[in-house]
Amino acid sequence: HGRSTADFLALLRVDSQTLDLMCVQGHYLWSGLFLISGLSAELVYYCGPSGLAGIAMMLILLPVNKKLQLRSMVHRNTAKNAAESRLGKVREVITGMQTIKLNGWGDPFRRSLGATRVREFEVITGMQ
Repeated sequence: HGRSTADFLALLRVDSQTLDLMCVQGHYLWSGLFLISGLSAELVYYCGPSGLAGIAMMLILLPVNKKLQLRSMVHRNTAKNAAESRLGKVREVITGMQTIKLNGWGDPFRRSLGATRVREFEVITGMQ
């Protein structure tokens, strides 16, 4: 109750992106298992027992991969939040355009929106 069409569309966009991400991750989960087992079997077949060292290295690097994936996920979420903040300010300016122009509040809103854009750019480029 009390939500605008823009809010509804923003929530719908977030939900559809989450569903898309879940589908892709689910596909990687099952196909990755087949890929790893097939490549491990080929490694041992072509390299012999020394191929087991490659498999051991892959297993050792799993925690490193997990840590990198978690960092990437945190960065994506931070960038998404920064973009949503900017979009909220843009929506606020567009909604109240007449009032802003009538009262001469253009410069404060322009500075506020500019600061939000700079923050979003810093988050996206990783300069936090």
